[in-house]
Amino acid sequence: MHKQTHFTLLLAVSFCGILSIAGASDAMVVRSGSGAEVHVALDANTRPVTWSASIADAQRIATEKQRPFIIYFCPADLAAVAGGDEQAFSDYRKSHSGDSPDWTVFDSPRMTAEMNKIGIAAYVKIADTAGNAKLLARYGVKPGTAGGTLVYCTPEGEAFTRSGASQEDVLDAIFSLHERYVDWRDRDTNVALADDMRFR
Repeated sequence: MHKQTHFTLLLAVSFCGILSIAGASDAMVVRSGSGAEVHVALDANTRPVTWSASIADAQRIATEKQRPFIIYFCPADLAAVAGGDEQAFSDYRKSHSGDSPDWTVFDSPRMTAEMNKIGIAAYVKIADTAGNAKLLARYGVKPGTAGGTLVYCTPEGEAFTRSGASQEDVLDAIFSLHERYVDWRDRDTNVALADDMRFR
């Protein structure tokens, strides 16, 4: 039986009011000549998150803060550039014939601000490669998922929910994160949890 967990969840804006949170101000455009609507990021995020070097490092930070952390399982070619700085964007263009990378929620200052407001303690990227197959399997991520998958973890490193990597999927996840956590906690009575994982 789990000890009672207390939460504080302060939402700065309503969910309905931010479904169009990313746009031209985030330097996002539709890639020309693409059969499908693919958005590309033209510039680095002006309000970037700090990426941890490993899942262990992200978990350590989350434990110190007693808040959740996110693992972003992403396509291999985005692992070095998603949510990166101007140098990462420059390096990507040099190695991709001048093309800009696909847009991710981590390239949007508005999106990363909302993730931080909700109380995400740390972030780590894991490339979707054969070498990381065991990690994908451990966290219930299907290899080759377009755009990648976000896995939301407790400070103990347990995945309590997942989402797609689109703007809509991530917003839905972060604005229901408390409820998702409680649902998971109440279903899984075999996981030892900290007394107090906080959401702002």
